[in-house]
Amino acid sequence: MAAAVTALCAFFPWPRRRMMNLMRLRRYLVRESAETTRYLILVKTVYEDRLAPEISRRRLALRTALVIVVISMTLIALGATLSDTGR
Repeated sequence: MAAAVTALCAFFPWPRRRMMNLMRLRRYLVRESAETTRYLILVKTVYEDRLAPEISRRRLALRTALVIVVISMTLIALGATLSDTGR
């Protein structure tokens, strides 16, 4: 159960604020191609920098869920083994 909740935290679409200024983007779309390309590359790198911490948090949640699953499966197997030897 704990692993499922932890994995849900990794995939749940938490509300976030808008990362791009759409009005500014619209102004660049009508300009020359080189200037628009330069702006879009800048936006892409800024967007990736802002998104990196969220990706790290989600990766940590998935790793935690995987560790919980491995530990619980080990305990289940150990419990099954000990219950068979007690007979």
